[in-house]
Amino acid sequence: MCLFAVFTAPVIAYQSQDYVIIPGDKIGKVVLHLNRQAVHKLLGKPTGTYPLLQNYVGDYWQSSSGKTVRVFYEADRVIQISVTSPAFSTGEGLTVKNNLEDIQKHYGNLQKFSYFVHGSGGGLIDYHDAVQDGIAFVFTSPDREPVDFTLYAIIVHRAGEKVMPEPDEQPR
Repeated sequence: MCLFAVFTAPVIAYQSQDYVIIPGDKIGKVVLHLNRQAVHKLLGKPTGTYPLLQNYVGDYWQSSSGKTVRVFYEADRVIQISVTSPAFSTGEGLTVKNNLEDIQKHYGNLQKFSYFVHGSGGGLIDYHDAVQDGIAFVFTSPDREPVDFTLYAIIVHRAGEKVMPEPDEQPR
């Protein structure tokens, strides 16, 4: 007589901490309040750097696929992080592949801020910002009919403070 014991354990989806989005805290390895030098050690030399309003500075890293990580600094400390890659996700499983309805199921307290950007022929940008949680979702659409907003980026910022738009965006 042969006895086989089969042990089953719940399957838990493992997500590398390098790709976790925690509102009001971090995206991947980059944590709010981290100094700029530490960010550069983690991510390497940025693809580019640009000035922001109020003497803030932004760095960005762009992959060969065009996906970006952007980090905004105040006095060389991280105040905002954004990603456009679907590899990053929140604890609820939200990525840039989700739609506004999916996001509203988890963040019902979203404030909408609308902007227009002049580059690349012009575009519309809507930030849906859970200000108190420290997370915003960036939807973009070409500035032509039919307007079709799709999720472009997820941003983590300081909880209780409104998301900061890119410097080339104007309120609409």
